[in-house]
Amino acid sequence: MSFVDVYGPRLIAMVCQACFILHQYEDAIETLPAGLESNPASERLHVWLAASYARAGLLDDAAWEADQVLLMNPAFSLETIAASYPFKDETDRADFSKALSLAGLR
Repeated sequence: MSFVDVYGPRLIAMVCQACFILHQYEDAIETLPAGLESNPASERLHVWLAASYARAGLLDDAAWEADQVLLMNPAFSLETIAASYPFKDETDRADFSKALSLAGLR
């Protein structure tokens, strides 16, 4: 039984959020595909992967993930980040939004 089978994609997204905040983008990139195998339609996982790829300098991969987000949710916007992706520290939210912008999300 895998980590994903036990804890599910939502917990993987939370682990990846922690990795992102700690600037451990490669760890997030390594972890997220397991969640996507379990739930390929998870917008949240694609969002975190787009942000992590962007911060790791993998902009083509980040743009592809951003495209996947927009295919799932054409109304996605950076304005929705505040309500949907809670951050304790505004600096972390700004960094996340900037990474998503680098990935091509607006």
